[in-house]
Amino acid sequence: MALSEFMRSTLSRVVLGKDTAFPYSIGTRVLSYEGRSLWALHRGTCQSDSSEVSILAFDCKANPSKAPLARHAFGKLRTMRHPDLLRFIDGVETDTHIYIATDVVVPLEDALSSDQDEQLIAWGLFKISGVLSFLNADCNTIHGNIRTSSIFVNSAGEWKLGGFELLSRMDEEFPQITTSASLLPDSQRYAPPEVQQNGWDSVKNHPTGAVDAWMFGALIHEIFNGSFTSSSAQTSRGKIPPRLFSVMRSLMNASPISRFTLRAFQDAALHTGGYFTSDFVQSVLFLENLNVKDAGERDSFLRKLEKTVESFPGEFSRHKILPELLKALEFGSAGSKAIGSINKIAESLDEEDYEKQVAPILVRMFAVQDRLLRLSLLEHLGPMAERLPERVINSEVYAHIATGFNDSTPILREATLKAVFIMAPKLSNKILGGDVTKQLSRLAMDPEPGIRTNTVVCLGKLSRYLDDSSRKQVLLPAFFTALRDPFPHARSASLMSLSATMEYYTPMDGARKVIPNVSCLLVDPVEEVRDQAFKTLRACLSRLETHSATMGTVSKAGEEGSASSLVEAGPSAVSGAAGTAANWAGWAVTSFAKRVSVRWD
Repeated sequence: MALSEFMRSTLSRVVLGKDTAFPYSIGTRVLSYEGRSLWALHRGTCQSDSSEVSILAFDCKANPSKAPLARHAFGKLRTMRHPDLLRFIDGVETDTHIYIATDVVVPLEDALSSDQDEQLIAWGLFKISGVLSFLNADCNTIHGNIRTSSIFVNSAGEWKLGGFELLSRMDEEFPQITTSASLLPDSQRYAPPEVQQNGWDSVKNHPTGAVDAWMFGALIHEIFNGSFTSSSAQTSRGKIPPRLFSVMRSLMNASPISRFTLRAFQDAALHTGGYFTSDFVQSVLFLENLNVKDAGERDSFLRKLEKTVESFPGEFSRHKILPELLKALEFGSAGSKAIGSINKIAESLDEEDYEKQVAPILVRMFAVQDRLLRLSLLEHLGPMAERLPERVINSEVYAHIATGFNDSTPILREATLKAVFIMAPKLSNKILGGDVTKQLSRLAMDPEPGIRTNTVVCLGKLSRYLDDSSRKQVLLPAFFTALRDPFPHARSASLMSLSATMEYYTPMDGARKVIPNVSCLLVDPVEEVRDQAFKTLRACLSRLETHSATMGTVSKAGEEGSASSLVEAGPSAVSGAAGTAANWAGWAVTSFAKRVSVRWD
């Protein structure tokens, strides 16, 4: 164990006592949070798996007068559950200390000081107003401590509400807010007018949400303008967006009865032209409720999201939108339209995060039999194939993709054909020389002429990934079969493939196999096929001429140089026409794709 970890572990045991179960190592303090709250904020580590957490710590001996507030907050946070509240992972309460482990967070003020994206501020205000509305309206509860020091920001940039020191149910005989609010630092500065005039006990005589509504308005002012004084908040807009300022003033009405509730605030800001009607807020809202939307709405949203997601804050996309999309994909509410956005966001993940978060779900999706999903996976395979490990592609992904070779739907067979070439750099020699060549040989006889054509193209492009044995067994037989195809594009594609793969054939293959088969097409009824046949023939003759110059002289009439030297000369000895073939590297992919059914752009 490293010395620093040993010291932290020892510190935890000394402070908490050897019999106290708090399985977290308490790390360094977040100095920027000092003096903002009753609590000290620490970085922390789970002792069992080394995962990171944040730890809120309170020293009861050093602050005995504030201990009742900290104990109250501990109890409330431990029992309250809501996605927008600070999450209680674990905690311990002793006579001397209180510790709370939560997700890794930073104080809101720190996030704001680092120029937090305005889109995230809007989303944060939406979420905090929502959870306060839940506490006020659904739980008959007052939070009573709404300020920047009570809000934390997680790795996605989402805001989480803490600060439960005064959280009170108004049906209690002695609500905490009426008995202990004065113990909280700066409580009077954030108090609404009726409290400043009549004291905290007066909150029992007004609507439950009136205090939190006022404080939320003060929070808005503090976020955009920094310092807050109750006298300036209602009249000074400062940097507050105009659309937000108009509804904020309704939150800070001097009369608690006439004051907007947080729910009314949300409704007004969500109204046409309101502060919460931005594309970002609306997109995230839709995503959170994706499973209750109908199929047409989901498809329309996901198509739009693929175009706009790159404009969203990167950390938010990685830590919020991507997990939501992956969850929706896995459980069926997103369908095939989510894959494009998933690929775009996943581009920014490092290899470890990609393999941990994205790869397992995508691999499982390849096994799903839904045709639309399989087609979308194949169409978006490029970025996935680059990121998925070779072992995963060979042992799990390929077998599922290969089922598409036998699909009854032509478009899936075509997409599978393209997918094989995309995966080729990571496929093993066993798979390439075995199942792949077997499947392509079968597709070369497909009833769809476009598929036959693109099978020839695929074989030509795959040739550089095949070993010598597989090339000898597969290429020439497949190309010669395609030269007799009734579909002219297939014949022309085969001629181009022959030209592009000429380096793999021996001079004997060129003289005795290629030239006889190609020469038949010099009189093909289709002009384009004839033109390509002449080009292929010239490429072959050029290589043979180069090879001939390296052959030994004839010693006797009818005797020629060693047959083995002809074969061994192979492609390395006859590279004169390589440049010609290389110039056709794009071949049928571009020449025919516009007239056949598949584009391999």
